[in-house]
Amino acid sequence: MQIPDIHARLIFLREAERLKDVLRTAHTRTGKQESTAEHTWRLGLFILSFADQLPDLDLLKVLKMALLHDLGEAIHGDIPAINQQGRDKLEQERADLVTLMHTLPTKLQVEFLSLWDEYNQAQTLEAQAVKAFDKLETILQHNQGANPPAFDYAFNLTYGQRYTQINPLFAAIRALLDAETRQLALQQVPAMNIEFLAVDDELENLLDLCQLPSDDIYAAHVQFFGIRRANRLVAVVGLESYESVGLLRSLAVLPDYRSLGIAQRLVSFIEEQAVEQGLKQLYLLTMTARNFFQALNYRLIERALAPLEIQTTAQFNGLCPATAVLLVKDLGAE
Repeated sequence: MQIPDIHARLIFLREAERLKDVLRTAHTRTGKQESTAEHTWRLGLFILSFADQLPDLDLLKVLKMALLHDLGEAIHGDIPAINQQGRDKLEQERADLVTLMHTLPTKLQVEFLSLWDEYNQAQTLEAQAVKAFDKLETILQHNQGANPPAFDYAFNLTYGQRYTQINPLFAAIRALLDAETRQLALQQVPAMNIEFLAVDDELENLLDLCQLPSDDIYAAHVQFFGIRRANRLVAVVGLESYESVGLLRSLAVLPDYRSLGIAQRLVSFIEEQAVEQGLKQLYLLTMTARNFFQALNYRLIERALAPLEIQTTAQFNGLCPATAVLLVKDLGAE
């Protein structure tokens, strides 16, 4: 090998060193923010630790993909998964990878770019394996790191599932990590701040996503409260108040955050709000959550027996299907 060729490859390695300073959302066990280079190192170790269980894979190819998969972040940094909506992260990373490799021999550039493309297209078994291990290593680090109090563990309960369910080994690893994640997320629920919400597109979009009516959210007598995690609205509940009765409505929780007790906490909060406003009874209409509310001491009641104020609401008069059941709770009865 000629000196100029060695020099050209060293230039590439010097530029790739930038990855050591690219920080991710994860933290180490001591609280230090993790770099992308550190993630890449343990991804390779993760793969080696389970390689004997995946004998049909081309291990060298898998390891090459793992080393290259985030290299493009060396120039413009990492964009966390939770912030990637509407942003073409891959196009930027691919262009940056091409820039990083410009001093390498053409043959190496072609090989590296081909492996990077294969990984992101996720059509081969090797690429799918690296995708799965990449998600699993991320979750593992999140679970063991000393993260800030506001760190959003619940997001990881659905993160990367389409890759980690393609192989029984990946699914088994994921099940163990999800159990840890759920416990960490559960610990955060009591400290989650419930705030008053202005009625806006974000609120409407959450209700639409959860298939709840949103046509009357600007109506009088209605207040909304919710929980935000990582700067996004993840749960909401509404209270439509009248003289002595109210309608509990619009209880919605994003799929990532369900089964953590958030819905129960919102219901308890809205009951406290209703009592503070002097309401004696709280009604609600539901198609799917009858058992949930009955477990919280709401009782079924014939729709015809609802107070006039409830019967004249938009929810009662068409926004909720006629087949929706009506429940009521006497506030203060406990």
